[in-house]
Amino acid sequence: QIEITRESGSPDRVLAADRFSILSWNIHKGSKDGFQSDLKNYSRNIDILLLQEAALNNELESWLGDDFSKWLLAVAFEKMGTKIGIMAASSASPLSYCAFQEPEPLFIIPKMMLVSTYPLEDSDRRLLVVNVHMVNFTITSEVVRKQLSEIAEIIKKHDGPVIVAGDFNTWNSDRQTVVDKAMANLLLQPVAFDPDNRSLFMNRTVDSIFYRGLNVVDSYSHAVDSSDHNPLEVHFALADH
Repeated sequence: QIEITRESGSPDRVLAADRFSILSWNIHKGSKDGFQSDLKNYSRNIDILLLQEAALNNELESWLGDDFSKWLLAVAFEKMGTKIGIMAASSASPLSYCAFQEPEPLFIIPKMMLVSTYPLEDSDRRLLVVNVHMVNFTITSEVVRKQLSEIAEIIKKHDGPVIVAGDFNTWNSDRQTVVDKAMANLLLQPVAFDPDNRSLFMNRTVDSIFYRGLNVVDSYSHAVDSSDHNPLEVHFALADH
């Protein structure tokens, strides 16, 4: 049984179909200096906040406040009373949500994927958002394929816009190929960043955002020192709005 912690305070609103924004960021549990100021800075004008390695301590929970009062945390593990996992936060209530987990083969702690849907203003379609933290320490890419197949089953049944974002741990060419092929099969395309300041591991980017049924209005990759990953910011519009 996967624990999904949820907060549903006020206010509650609907995403604007003609322009809404997401920020995806592996925050390294918020343990580095400058994290709070960077989070505050880069989350301005953000509608949906997708965090990987989110540690739900009192400081983060208080910061979420009204701007991101409708948050979900798919809990991977708990350390010294603090729940840690992946988070989707917004001022718009998710209409539905679920989570998947996959244990790291070399460790007990699992990696998580969080799926949520949101209403779009003046549209009868729902936005499907998948926050991904892909299994990391494996010799082959079979577990990566398994994780992707689980979310693919949900995406295939969704008639509407889709965003898949997060830390894909694509630190070698085989993993990148598996992810790219899975996204292409689902008719999702990657967001391009120029300049591309995405973090590099083994000289490869590991964080990505894929989408379909949407147009990219703006995209930014912000260089920071407050995590071992750099945050990705994208502004979207419904494709036929």
